[in-house]
Parts: sequence; C-alpha cells; structure tokens
Amino acid sequence: MGKVATAQILPIIRHDRVLAVAAAPVARKIEQRAGLGACGHVVQRRDLLLARLVIDHGVLILVRRGEKVLRQGDSETVLGPGDAVAIGGGTVYDVINRPEANGIYEASWLMVAPALIDRFAAARTTPAIADHLALRGMPGEFQASFDRATASITARDLPDGIAAQRLLEMLAWIEHKGFHLATRRAPTVTHRLRALLSAAPARDWAATDIAGALGMSEATLRRRLAAEDTSLTAQLTDLRMSLALTLLQVTDKPVGEIAHEVGYESASRFATRFRARFGVSPTTIRTAD
Repeated sequence: MGKVATAQILPIIRHDRVLAVAAAPVARKIEQRAGLGACGHVVQRRDLLLARLVIDHGVLILVRRGEKVLRQGDSETVLGPGDAVAIGGGTVYDVINRPEANGIYEASWLMVAPALIDRFAAARTTPAIADHLALRGMPGEFQASFDRATASITARDLPDGIAAQRLLEMLAWIEHKGFHLATRRAPTVTHRLRALLSAAPARDWAATDIAGALGMSEATLRRRLAAEDTSLTAQLTDLRMSLALTLLQVTDKPVGEIAHEVGYESASRFATRFRARFGVSPTTIRTAD
C-alpha cells in the first residue's frame, strides 16, 4: 500500500494554537489523556462542508459561536451557540461549520474513553443514542460541567479518579435528557479495521498483517469488507484523511509534515487524495480559519 512515514500517535498529544479574535486570544488545541478521553477546540472564519465524515468514537460537541449542521440522508440537525450534540460512534454525517455574522465559528469537543462509557452505561436503563442527540436549552451549569470535564484532561496534576468523575458527569447530563452514550457492542468488520489502523495510521500496512490481526484470512477479510460496501484501501485512505483533517484544523504543522504523519512521502499526492476525499485542498482548510 505504499511506503509510509514512521510517525506515531503518542498516548498524550498536545498542540496549541492561539488566534487573535476580536481583542482576546483564543487557543485551539487537541489533547488526549490515556484511559480518560480527548478534547479539542476549533475556530474557523468561513463556511466549511465536510462530506461523509465518519465519527469513529462517541463525541460530545458544544457550539460556542456560529452554527453546526449535521446531515444524514434527508435529516438535518442545526445547532446554534450554546447548543450541544452527543454523537454515537460508527456514524457518518455531512457536517457544515458556519460562522456567525462577524465571521467566526467556534466549537469544543469532548470524547470520553470507551471504558468510562461502559462503566456508566452498565447501570443505565435509558436507551442508548442510536445516531445523535441534540442538547438544546441546557442550563448554564451544563457548559460549566463541560469546561470542567475538558480541563480534567488538560490538567496533568489532577488525579485520574477525580478526572474520571468529571467525565462521568458529562455522561450524566446526556442521561438527564433520556438517553445514554454507549460503545458499539457488535462492531462491524469496518469498525474493527478502523480501530486497528488508527493505532498506527502511517504504518506501511500489509493486507496479510491486517487480516491476521483481525483473526481471519486475507480472502475472508476482503469478502466481508465487500459485503459492507468498502475495501482495505478505501478505509485506510479515509482514516488517514480524517486524521489529516484534524491536524490541519487544530495545529500549525506544515502541510508536508502532516502528509508524512498520515503516511504520504509526497505532499502533492497527499493533497490530491485530500481534495478527492473532502472536496477542498489542505490549504483551504487552513485558510478557513
């Protein structure tokens, strides 16, 4: 599948970027804390449509400025400032991030580790979120809880047990609306494949190695993926482009460096694949902010 770079994703990753918005600086960052979760912050200055975006893991998104639109088939959910949405893993959406009148879109997202989601869901009687759940008209304490939860990931001196409780509090807010966030109990082969590839997206993956790691022959793997209307190449490319999208949105890394991190030695080939996947160039993502 081509030679790739050897960059690895560390258990804890931090990238900060500060933008001057009005008079106050706004920090964009993505952080991960092993065993607990991840959080990030996005700021954009123009409309951006992300087609067929795969949500691999459950996520909670809080819109702070502007508007987020989720489209799935004929269904459309519009979220404004102060609204939030809980999205189940393994879902696919067309996503539009639309700036407000003064030209700014701003949102924060939070992913809770699967082990914590399972721990919370074990004692729940509410139904699991099938696709997504819009959280509108939430009280001010909801955003305060959200901010405490994201701070628990960034505060390295905060004990894991206390950080976990803050993240579980966010799951409790979702349950307050009559549902709970759950991990996939019967993942598809595609879901299992993406979980495997995400551990090392820049690796020079061989089909035989992938099949072995998933406990099946290469022929069986290809047949089962075909039954799910996909392929090894399609999923590897999509996973790499999704990671690249995140890095473009929340870091200052040069496009060439990001290309290497997701497995492309040629920045031009990477740009071609990225445009084919999202309909815009990598530099357009950068100028969107």
